[in-house]
Amino acid sequence: MKIITKSQSIFRESSRVGVRTDIDELVAKERSELFNQAFGVVYGVFILGITIAIMLELKTEYQIDLFPGVNTPFDDVYREAKGAFSGEEQQ
Repeated sequence: MKIITKSQSIFRESSRVGVRTDIDELVAKERSELFNQAFGVVYGVFILGITIAIMLELKTEYQIDLFPGVNTPFDDVYREAKGAFSGEEQQ
């Protein structure tokens, strides 16, 4: 049993630089896992967005329609965004 004097802190041993407790390791592991999960979600959304943009571009370029004569809101938004970036007027 260690006797703590008046000038010592109860938590002095665990607050030393370079000493990691089980709680510190658990927090570091959880932060790492949370970062990996967040990165995975952002990466998935990015890939999904790129895939949708490619599909809409192919549909626009080659006039491929699953349902001829039906324009979805995605088509309209894509055409307007493409026209805004390229400076072209859409009919």
